[in-house]
Amino acid sequence: MLLYILSSTYSEILMFILLLGMIFSTTLFIIMFKSYVKKNKELKNLQQQFIGKVDSLRKEHSDNLNNIRKDSLKREEDRNNQWIESERELLNVLNGLSIFFDISEKLSKVESEKIISMLLEIENKIINKINSLTLSNNG
Repeated sequence: MLLYILSSTYSEILMFILLLGMIFSTTLFIIMFKSYVKKNKELKNLQQQFIGKVDSLRKEHSDNLNNIRKDSLKREEDRNNQWIESERELLNVLNGLSIFFDISEKLSKVESEKIISMLLEIENKIINKINSLTLSNNG
């Protein structure tokens, strides 16, 4: 090849150098293009992995929020049930007190009536004694 270069003219040498330059440039362009395609594929793969991780985190976060919401609703329901139960117990206690006071009032009335009737009997006996004494003193 060296003999060919030495024996050829400047135009042939120049053409040969241009041809080598074009081959080198084309090879370099193809290598760079393949490298660009490879990097682009890697970038898309990384983006898909990132999107997958973000979706996974979003789903996990959504599940956590749903669990928190369910727990909150359950606690609220438990509080409402406890409040209703305490209201029932309070109503039972108040009903018991009402019954107790009614019975107490009825017993007080019965006792009062008994006392009044006994006092009336004693009064009648006293009046009868007084009447019998006045009759025996008058007679």
